[in-house]
Amino acid sequence: MGIAQEIDQQYSAFETKILARQMAVRKVAGDIKDGLVKYVGLNPNAWFDDNGKRKGARIDIGVGQGADFKSHAWTMLPIGRDGSLKFAISYRLLGQLGDYNLTFDCSLKSVSSGYEISIDKVVDGLSISKAEAAQSNFDSLFAAMIGAIKSKIDPDSVIVHS
Repeated sequence: MGIAQEIDQQYSAFETKILARQMAVRKVAGDIKDGLVKYVGLNPNAWFDDNGKRKGARIDIGVGQGADFKSHAWTMLPIGRDGSLKFAISYRLLGQLGDYNLTFDCSLKSVSSGYEISIDKVVDGLSISKAEAAQSNFDSLFAAMIGAIKSKIDPDSVIVHS
């Protein structure tokens, strides 16, 4: 085998590992979204409006913020060759004055010990071990996210002058 062929084979093996890492990181992101749905006790497939019309998932994964949020299957989330994934998790809050999409900007990457996730204004560089990821054990992350939601919608934070 010539040197060029050897380099091409090595590059092919390198690319295979890049693709495997990308899929693993995407899967963890999807598992986080699915786990959050279970953690809060929601129907994973849909919610229905007052007229009984199916409206889609209340917790979703994709890209973008607020009204610009676009849902994506976890397998289709855009990811860098370095394995860093920037995505959003949207939580639809249902209220008397209308619905509101609360969106979390997330960043997930593969590290030697497992994964590291940052969620804007919630956690920064939280380590997720390979075992935690394999078991979808994200309860500490979910608790922080729910705390952030409750803090954002705390009725006591609204000042009302009578």
